[in-house]
Amino acid sequence: MKLKSLSAAIVLLVAGSLGIASASFSQTGSGADGKLVAAKGRKNSVAPSTVKLKGKIEREIVMADDLMLKGRYSDAADLYKQVMAKNPKSVPALVGYGMALAKQFKLDASRDQFDKALALDPQNAMAHSGKAMVLFNSLQSSSGSVMKNRATILSSAEAECKQGLAIDSGMPEAHFTLGMIYKDQGRMDEAVNEFNEAVKLDPQYSEAYSGLGVAKLQQGDTAGATAAFKQAVSLNTGNSTAHYGLGTSYVRQGMFDDAIKELNTSLYQYPNSAPAHLSLGQAYAGQGNTVGAIQQFQESIRIKRKIRKLIWAWLIFANSAETRSCQSLTHAPGAS
Repeated sequence: MKLKSLSAAIVLLVAGSLGIASASFSQTGSGADGKLVAAKGRKNSVAPSTVKLKGKIEREIVMADDLMLKGRYSDAADLYKQVMAKNPKSVPALVGYGMALAKQFKLDASRDQFDKALALDPQNAMAHSGKAMVLFNSLQSSSGSVMKNRATILSSAEAECKQGLAIDSGMPEAHFTLGMIYKDQGRMDEAVNEFNEAVKLDPQYSEAYSGLGVAKLQQGDTAGATAAFKQAVSLNTGNSTAHYGLGTSYVRQGMFDDAIKELNTSLYQYPNSAPAHLSLGQAYAGQGNTVGAIQQFQESIRIKRKIRKLIWAWLIFANSAETRSCQSLTHAPGAS
């Protein structure tokens, strides 16, 4: 069936148009950003007025960092705020609070904290890296202004990330962020290098492995992508991007049963993923399950309308009975 032969082509189209795996910052729930706070020393902290108070504040920051690692971002934010109430110039607390807000996708407030930290310590590598992360995550907005200035925002995020890495090259999260930026810019070789550096510094970094998988998938290295996604899943079964990427890799290899299993897992963890629904539709089409394919294509269009053009191009190219049965979904009201 011609529908089966198009799986590999549509994967590359979706990857380029939708920027797959960009949800790694917010959907995997593994506390990766917390590591950015917890892994570093406290040399940038501003000393409180007494040794006793200083010891207490430092303990509170360590406790907040631990909450970040456990994914308890709201609780961590409350604890950082308590430290800041006692010492408004505590750079570690400002950076930690910024990270906690970023994980809750409170991006404007998060950026404010990083700016405050950098005003106190312009050489704070974590604050530069955190600001780069916030800039990159802001691209998920559907705002017309954000979409219009996408290239500028990416360039600003790249500059912040590189500035942080120039100060401290040993931050795996900063390498991951820079890899994501390069991936979004279509600079796949550079993205692969950054993801590899991230996992070299932190072999337990599931998100970096999934980012590596996405970049390799876009390079056409299906075997390399599959290996990276499998490693990401082994480190964190809750990494929805890794399950999606692994399922998409299986679609490209014609392993439709395995693909459906992985894609359903990804959608259980993150139901609102248009690319995952699209890949699942491809897997069903590969099995000859036209009804299932149409349902998944419709859901992907409902979530992200611009995906309609990719599906329509695929169906036209297939030029089969399934195309005629699917035409109604691409001409449905609002599917533009």
